[in-house]
Amino acid sequence: MSNGISDDFRVTGDITLRVAERYKSRGIDLIDGAKDNVKVDLGDLDKATSDTVAAMLGWQRHASLNGISIVFVNKSHDLRKIIEVSGLSHILK
Repeated sequence: MSNGISDDFRVTGDITLRVAERYKSRGIDLIDGAKDNVKVDLGDLDKATSDTVAAMLGWQRHASLNGISIVFVNKSHDLRKIIEVSGLSHILK
């Protein structure tokens, strides 16, 4: 499975330290092209790490600063636990 975010905001592969900045930049570009609402589908994410959460935070912040509503769907159990333990459940809905 290749790493990337398709135009429909589907995250695939892994967001690791090695590719996190590329993911973040690509997501920001896609958010910039959005009109008002963005849905990021994480259902095809192979492995959840703190780098995944960092990319999500970058997307959330960028969307918020630009008046865009963003929602993350199909978060794995592991990703939800990392978000919870990090105290970010209220931010990364």
